[in-house]
Amino acid sequence: MNQQRRRGLKALTIAAAVALVAGCVVHIEHRGDKDDGKHHTKGADPANPQVTVVGGKIGVNLDPLEFKKAQGAVTITWRLPADGPYTFPKDGIVIDGNREEFMCGLGQKPTEFVCLNRNTREGTYKYTIRVLDGGKLLEPFDPFVKNGA
Repeated sequence: MNQQRRRGLKALTIAAAVALVAGCVVHIEHRGDKDDGKHHTKGADPANPQVTVVGGKIGVNLDPLEFKKAQGAVTITWRLPADGPYTFPKDGIVIDGNREEFMCGLGQKPTEFVCLNRNTREGTYKYTIRVLDGGKLLEPFDPFVKNGA
């Protein structure tokens, strides 16, 4: 493993540990009468998106996740409810596009997935969320990450 990749993995591990300690509590609010699997949260932290499953459909509380370039590198930790039957597979979050911009992997718990967003290039990146329900893969959900100016 090359030195740059080792440094990146070390930074990702440290950032994930910090995110675990800091934690974040958010209030999820459904919009509309029809449950379309999409959720919105007032005051949500884009570095700590909450993933939900309602009626077998995956949702996330913030879409897109938006980051300003001035923030620099950001660790994003997606979380499923800790007390539910849902977990992330090893490819739980896959971000399309620039592989140099994002480095992802399972978190310390099966209900967490962590990506280091280097946040060096502006753009909107589609990503895929995959979730297991007791070992059964649910239909993936495709929201967006936006790195801005």
